[in-house]
Amino acid sequence: MYSMLNLKPFYVYRNIAIHKRLTYNTQNMARRKVLLAFASVMIILLVVYGFIIKFKHIAEIDIMSKLPIYQKDRDTFNQIKNDDVVNREPTITPSKEIATPLLTSGSARKSRKNPKQLLFSYIPKAGSSEIQTILSIVVGGEIEIFGGSEYISRYQANKTTFFKNNFFLQNERQQLKPDMKSSFFVVGHVQAPCNYLLSSWTYGSDGNGNVYKMAKDKSVYGVTPPYNNKEDLNRLTMWLQDNKNMYTNRLTYKYFKTAKWKTDMNLRSADCWIHTEMLIYDLVNCLKRYEKQGGNVKWENFRKIKTKIENPSNHSQCGDYFDDERTALVMDSNMKMAKIFRYESCCVESNTTLPAGFEELWTNHN
Repeated sequence: MYSMLNLKPFYVYRNIAIHKRLTYNTQNMARRKVLLAFASVMIILLVVYGFIIKFKHIAEIDIMSKLPIYQKDRDTFNQIKNDDVVNREPTITPSKEIATPLLTSGSARKSRKNPKQLLFSYIPKAGSSEIQTILSIVVGGEIEIFGGSEYISRYQANKTTFFKNNFFLQNERQQLKPDMKSSFFVVGHVQAPCNYLLSSWTYGSDGNGNVYKMAKDKSVYGVTPPYNNKEDLNRLTMWLQDNKNMYTNRLTYKYFKTAKWKTDMNLRSADCWIHTEMLIYDLVNCLKRYEKQGGNVKWENFRKIKTKIENPSNHSQCGDYFDDERTALVMDSNMKMAKIFRYESCCVESNTTLPAGFEELWTNHN
């Protein structure tokens, strides 16, 4: 009896220990179940997120911040040799360009492990919306870039998985910088001096644009569309006296403002250039070069373009607005920039020449 009484505390302590162990094991099991459930949910979300990224166009800002640091390919694709006449001299005066054969889809595409994605860097009021529309059809949806190096640093090695069917768009407020060319196939955009200034003035004459909104004296804008009557032309002359440097200033800010390019202003800031006056012709040849370095171009999608896309113009031909006085006013202020882009004339009318073999893709399919 005595021994049984002495053993009672032992059984009590043992039962307490067993109860604690069972409680601990139960709690651990509950934690494991919660962690397992959480991990399962995360895996499902990651899979779904992957499909969304692959099959749905998303804004660049939604994905860029979530990517690991990108190690830039320094000079892997900096120089892309091409036999095309157009881009051997990327800024030949548009009227002198010679058509070259169109490459069939995929025929010249070289196998690249990490091909550069296309970046279109544009200036406002120079026909960029037409280029964006065509790129969205034959390359993929646009992802707008709102910065420079900070975005490139997040643009990592598996970029083709996320952005294979997209092109990047850099708007007019963002500068093109040297490190962007090492990471993207950069397409620049330019227009003849008088054509560009005329577009800006007539756009403002319609009551549009920041230049018009910030103007203290709005009497220098046209009154009666298409703004080529004597009174409106006098207003254009007054407007040019204050804004004649806009052409050079905007192009310098956009493409040449960095220290590297400011001292040696040349066309190496982009891989390829599109002249508005040769828009379709230059765009096709830029796409051929993009494809040659490994880019994906869906040539057959040109058939989906119902008509030759053109922005409705609120003015007549450039030559109707620029007499010798106004032409001299513009060219004297922008001669250096005009020479860089090989513009011999202040006004250059659109050239509808198409690359050989392209006509059948650029037809009206109603």
